[in-house]
Amino acid sequence: MFKKESYPTYKMGTQILPGKLQKPYQLHRANSGAIQFQMIKRLNDADAESLIVLISKECPHNEVYSIHFNYVSGTINLKISEIEKGINIRTSKFFIPLKSQEFWLSWYNNELCMGFKCEPPFLVHLGNSKAKNIGFIKLEVSTSIDWVIKSPPIAIKPLQYKHIDGGKLHWAKICNNKLPSDALIGGYENEPIYIARAKHNGSLCPGKYIPSHQCAYIPWGFQEYKKLDFEILCGYNAIWMKCKEHYVPETVFIAGNSEVNGEHLYIGRAMIDTDLVVGKVHMLYKTCYLPYKGSEVERQTYEILVNGDKNERGITGIIKCQMNPMKAIQPCI
Repeated sequence: MFKKESYPTYKMGTQILPGKLQKPYQLHRANSGAIQFQMIKRLNDADAESLIVLISKECPHNEVYSIHFNYVSGTINLKISEIEKGINIRTSKFFIPLKSQEFWLSWYNNELCMGFKCEPPFLVHLGNSKAKNIGFIKLEVSTSIDWVIKSPPIAIKPLQYKHIDGGKLHWAKICNNKLPSDALIGGYENEPIYIARAKHNGSLCPGKYIPSHQCAYIPWGFQEYKKLDFEILCGYNAIWMKCKEHYVPETVFIAGNSEVNGEHLYIGRAMIDTDLVVGKVHMLYKTCYLPYKGSEVERQTYEILVNGDKNERGITGIIKCQMNPMKAIQPCI
């Protein structure tokens, strides 16, 4: 139990047992975009309550979102600074004494999501384009609630680039429905998904492989196509870099070719709702195309896969070509 003057600190796997609700709060950095936490209601305390507040990164550090767990009414209330009226969600799943419940909470791309562990979100709020960036988090609990933070709300310094021997990217076939041991994970759709490529209508098109489906999917012509004959990208000497429209890293990994004059196709990925989906990047259209639920989804802002064994990280703008762009050969597209 913490002393009255103390404030809880939040570390990986640390159990938080503060005293009465404390004000003012000690703020903690929250640059990771998500946390995973666990709550246990130890007593039949009618006044038991807990509160999560997400605070803006920029001064004057206003409260952007506040999530209040009300054990009396059996509801979760989301208060948003940009609107006066809050959002109430009724659920009794976690209001059971001595029963542990784990949650996940994420905030990025102007979207706030919350759900139970390994389940879809029960709370989704789409903010406007002017929504403030989250930089801090404060947590408030009563004496009858234990709170365990499993993913720490702290700023993690980015890793420096280091030279890597081996792990060169290469393509391989799947044998007996078993992934190669060095298959590269590219995203997540209720499970880890991998990077694949397959032939389609004269193109060699990058896409995704979903292990539980035992097949690959590629985006082409506004649709998602299922492929049983495909290759999996293997290796680990690679880096994902943010990319927008026609600005391409010089060390980009070439993954295939289009049906139009054999132009290069690259590997891109982007968020769709709560899924991180892998697809192709075609610079002729300055777009990342993602195979998703039967359709081809377009993104102009995305991550692109680059080789990790290069020292230079320059960004190259595609030169405007005076030729007919449908006949131009890269990199003049």
